[in-house]
Amino acid sequence: MDKFLTVEESFGILQKEGITNSIAILRRWIRQGKLNAIPYNNRKDGYKINSVELENFINKKVPINRIRKWYEKYASVIISEEAKIELEKILGRIKNV
Repeated sequence: MDKFLTVEESFGILQKEGITNSIAILRRWIRQGKLNAIPYNNRKDGYKINSVELENFINKKVPINRIRKWYEKYASVIISEEAKIELEKILGRIKNV
């Protein structure tokens, strides 16, 4: 049986994973269809998110965020200017994944 999470519970998990610090961004991803969610019968109750869907979403997002954090921390110290420019291009292309 699938487990469903509230938006708030899902936000806590995404925050812990370092994916977002904004519940508004999570809601935007839901509205945009980037994260599948099922609306409750009552609109004011918001959405429920399947835990498997959330896990898949996290698995798509985490590597990108880890690359960005690594880049911000170490790029100026250990990579050449050419490599830095190439990495910026790659990060720019995957920014909206």
